[in-house]
Amino acid sequence: MKQYQSWLAEYLVSRRDGDHAMSAALAESISEFWQARGDQAEHAKWQKVYREHCQQAV
Repeated sequence: MKQYQSWLAEYLVSRRDGDHAMSAALAESISEFWQARGDQAEHAKWQKVYREHCQQAV
């Protein structure tokens, strides 16, 4: 859970700074974290966030 909290904090900072590439990478890590723990709702939520940042990063 500490790793998740660390990623989440980094994600919030990168999002605030408008760094969509970094936000996408962190959202993907968070999504994989939840998938590994079997939480499909959180996994799906973070996959959506990941895709949104990928679209904005180009």
